[in-house]
Amino acid sequence: MLEPIIPEAFEPRPGQGVPIAAPRIPAAPRRRAAALALAFLAGAGVPAAGAPAQPPSWVLDRFSVTFFDYGQPSRNEVRDAASRSFGFGGEYAVPGGNRYTAPGMLTVSVPDRIESGGAYQAGARATGDVTAAGPIRAEGEPATLEVRSLCWDDDVEDRARDEKRVLPAAPTVSLAAAVPPRAFTAPAITGPTTPASHNCEFRAELRAGLAVAWQVSVQAQYKQSRPTAPYLTLDANPARLPPSGASPSESVLTAALFDAAGRPIAGQRIDLRLEPPDLGRLAPATGTTDAAGVVRATYTAPRLAELRGRDRAVVRAVAPGRGLERSVGLDIESYRLALTVEPDRLPITDPPGSARLRVVAERFDGRPAADDIVELTLDPPDMGRLIGDRLLGNRVVTDAQGVAEVFYEAPAVAAMRHRDLVTVFGANISHGGAAAAAIRFQGLRVVRTQPFEGARDVDLRPGGAPAITFDRAIDPASVDGRTVRVTTLWHGDLASRAQAAGDTVQATVLQDPVPDVGLVVTVRVAGGADGVRGADGSLLPGDVDLRFMTLPRLSPRVIVSQVVDDPLDPVHGVVSIAPKPFVLRVAGGLPADSELTGERASVTLTAPGLGTQELDHTFYPGDWPPRVPDAAVRSGNTANFHVRAVPPAGGLAVTAAVRPFFAPDAAAVAAAPVTVDVHRWSSPRVALGIGVLFVPLQNDHLPGYAWTVSRGQLAQWSAGLGADAVRLLPLPSVPTRLGYYMDTTCHDPDRCDFERRPWTELSHWARHVGRAGFGTPWSYVVPVVPPGWFAARFEGHPDVVANPDRYHNMVNNGIWSDAAIPGEAAGAPPVESPILEADASDAAFVHALGDTRGLPHSTAARDDLAGYDLAGDRAIRANAEGWTGAFLSVMNQDVGYGREWITRLDYAALLDRWTQRACVGVPPCPPGAPGGGPGDGDAGRGGRRMPHGDRDRGGGSRSGGDPGSRGSPGVAGTAGRGRPDDDPAAGGDPVPL
Repeated sequence: MLEPIIPEAFEPRPGQGVPIAAPRIPAAPRRRAAALALAFLAGAGVPAAGAPAQPPSWVLDRFSVTFFDYGQPSRNEVRDAASRSFGFGGEYAVPGGNRYTAPGMLTVSVPDRIESGGAYQAGARATGDVTAAGPIRAEGEPATLEVRSLCWDDDVEDRARDEKRVLPAAPTVSLAAAVPPRAFTAPAITGPTTPASHNCEFRAELRAGLAVAWQVSVQAQYKQSRPTAPYLTLDANPARLPPSGASPSESVLTAALFDAAGRPIAGQRIDLRLEPPDLGRLAPATGTTDAAGVVRATYTAPRLAELRGRDRAVVRAVAPGRGLERSVGLDIESYRLALTVEPDRLPITDPPGSARLRVVAERFDGRPAADDIVELTLDPPDMGRLIGDRLLGNRVVTDAQGVAEVFYEAPAVAAMRHRDLVTVFGANISHGGAAAAAIRFQGLRVVRTQPFEGARDVDLRPGGAPAITFDRAIDPASVDGRTVRVTTLWHGDLASRAQAAGDTVQATVLQDPVPDVGLVVTVRVAGGADGVRGADGSLLPGDVDLRFMTLPRLSPRVIVSQVVDDPLDPVHGVVSIAPKPFVLRVAGGLPADSELTGERASVTLTAPGLGTQELDHTFYPGDWPPRVPDAAVRSGNTANFHVRAVPPAGGLAVTAAVRPFFAPDAAAVAAAPVTVDVHRWSSPRVALGIGVLFVPLQNDHLPGYAWTVSRGQLAQWSAGLGADAVRLLPLPSVPTRLGYYMDTTCHDPDRCDFERRPWTELSHWARHVGRAGFGTPWSYVVPVVPPGWFAARFEGHPDVVANPDRYHNMVNNGIWSDAAIPGEAAGAPPVESPILEADASDAAFVHALGDTRGLPHSTAARDDLAGYDLAGDRAIRANAEGWTGAFLSVMNQDVGYGREWITRLDYAALLDRWTQRACVGVPPCPPGAPGGGPGDGDAGRGGRRMPHGDRDRGGGSRSGGDPGSRGSPGVAGTAGRGRPDDDPAAGGDPVPL
């Protein structure tokens, strides 16, 4: 009776797993059958009891899962390491009008832990059901399930596929596809340069009616597990060796000592000893680690006569200075095994072929090993089977001559899945010895394709004929519309005609027109018994796919971004910018329904004074994730050319062209030319920057002790506010200064009612502060109250609650202004100087400036924004679909509660205020037009109509003392001697930057 045993001292190598149980042989009970059944792999050895640390390893950290649903955005999840199955599915409408219910499951097989540089196995299995919920064509509609696996940096991707047709009589089909586990080798963790993580990737894709219903992608993410104390490793190469004969049989032992960070430890003594000491020789017996932390020794196996029935030696390494010990086993093979197969090449046929397998076991002295048990295995295990009357399971017993013969039967063609090699391994589990033999399958083989696999920018038109050439002539009768199909990802099959021409299969495209959105085209030639075959009857071991990407239609356009995209002159509607840096951006216009993940292109831009510049850029379909990566969303999905040297005032003509990278020059598409009106400053003082004076308030309702921040902190805040606000304004700079505390106490109880109507008092404070700016060079004077003061004093106040329009949402945004929010009648007079809390943001400050200009407020939860933050080098975009960079307008009443940017209309209004057109005639300005006169300035002419319909009275903010102080000029709009801040006569020609 055969009785399973497990060897007492079996020492596994990292990643090897549990040894195979072997039968007990009564004639030789001491033989270690199970250990010999596996090829022993030398590794890090086995630590001594109480060893402080193990060598580094890879530990399964988590699963990163991406679900893609037809017609829906991708969804990403993170699962813990206990997960192994990932389900998905729902109901889908696909091209052709049919509907399907398609639930499925992807199950992966990966280890929880892998030793550094160790072997392991990984595989996957997918299942899915497809149920038609609508009418089905009489010939049936295909449902396919495909599963793939790829681990580490291995360039071999395993695939398995199942396909069935959903027929009217059987509207539900079940699909299953499995990639059997196969061996991989994990990277060695050698030090700080080793990547922090590595992945195994698995993907399942289910198609219903030719369209992708769903796709599940799973990454098993491993992280490094490094020891927390020094550790010792010990390797033997080889770990199995024959006895010494005419020449010595040797194995090299390598002991290595490392600290907890994986750095080698030099200068440490390592002692080596052999057990049993007479089973071979080990030299040297001691050594000192070198700069790599290594000590090497050589083991010489004993002669056959010296074995005396023994077949295993153990070498132990001890680092006495560190208290570490490791061991490794060495197997001495006194028997050898030979394995031959005839023939070793089999044609791929239906029915499958077979080969004779001959096993010969003998001693090293040449005597046959009779009645030995030899275990036979196949790799991959599903690539055929062994048959024979002497087989018991997967084991065979040798005859008196030490010989055993069995037959190998090849798998069905459908099970080969492009695999053309199987290896038969034999192991003598009675006495030792191992051998292997390979069988290669010969079938149709692809020698070339047109276009080549993975080609991009293929100009596929009606009449085009993608072709696949094989290594032999093709049977024309096997080539038809069933065995050769031309498919796309989600634009359906392309109508085509398949034919064979000698050794080539062609698929002539009949569809007219071919969608020009950029298709991922697959020419699939069916393999297997029912697929395309050679004229000699040879078959394909699986389907052959030729995949390529077609040339997409591009619609490029030039975007001029100076804070906002394409700022327009409010009168003439042409792109107009201030004389400050800007960005010229080229959008590719890749169609949103393109099947391409991205289109690489060469982008050329030309502008006078800037010359011609070229960028290699990738455009993505759509505007937002998941189709546009986060980095591309940040850059605006555009090729960006930064113009930091400001061109001279006048007209600037910009042209651009985009050429798909792999297409000829003739495929370049030109964008519509853009003429940009580069304005000039309306006065020298604007060119040098609009100055702002911040005046902290103090009065009977705001005593000095209410200020909890120092003057130094206030100065730091105001200086930073001006520097940051420039990125939102058509200005080169905003100089700021902190004024002295100003007493704004109101002594007129008929006009100021702080307790019941606080706005009356606040209005008095704003007017009173205007006196501080009279006769000064400051363009704007802004009153300031302590941080959080509005909320502390007025939250819940009856009048603030009852009349929110009078209080500008100040409790929340920290700004008081008498500017109306939407809902008040248009035509209100210019506003007083807004009052700011001292911790207001740069966006709130710009909001306050906007209030002085009468810019309308917004109450939207998300404003429409489009621009570019030159300082942060990122695009600004917000709409109903998503946002990046900012989502609120600076003129939103909730300013300070999110990420803010200025809208195009508001920017144009300020641009119109501070600059003037610089060309002769009506825009668009001719390129290089000379500067015009001051006729476009908006001051010194009794005012002009502002975009919101109010009349700008030449000074902006209407402050300047009490109403009785007749003739007092407005502060926000006064120069040193009271002249308007944008009066061209104030200082002659603009100061060049």
